[in-house]
Amino acid sequence: MDEYQGKARNYTWSSRLTRYFLHGLAFSLLLMVFGIVWLFLLLALVIVGLVIGFIIGLFLLFLIMGALNSILTEYIWNIATKSNWTSLPVHGLALFIVLLLASIPSLVINFTVPGWATAAVLFTPYCLIDGYLAKAVASNWKAEEEYEDIP
Repeated sequence: MDEYQGKARNYTWSSRLTRYFLHGLAFSLLLMVFGIVWLFLLLALVIVGLVIGFIIGLFLLFLIMGALNSILTEYIWNIATKSNWTSLPVHGLALFIVLLLASIPSLVINFTVPGWATAAVLFTPYCLIDGYLAKAVASNWKAEEEYEDIP
């Protein structure tokens, strides 16, 4: 175990929970903003290129998701991840699938008990879940170089 791995495992529980929550919250908020821009771009691509435009649009979505998660993982957890154009879409696709599967219970609950109160109750647990899963997925794309925690 190298020096960096020892530091990463020495986070206190409260620090880890805070970081998971911040990771999930920041990822959700940033993806919402970029998702609106992506929707308009996807619409334009589909109008111009139909199926090929849709495929390019999905590629861009996965690229954006991988890039956002990579940046947040480096900033919040100090874990350097691969950030080339070939690994980011795969990273984003894996994250998309994991988050989609994890959101199934939330979708079922929201379908059976719709409303703002249900969404508010599920908000905090899903920020923690999304942050944990986003970090776990990003850990599979660690870069070769690692760096010290920044004080």
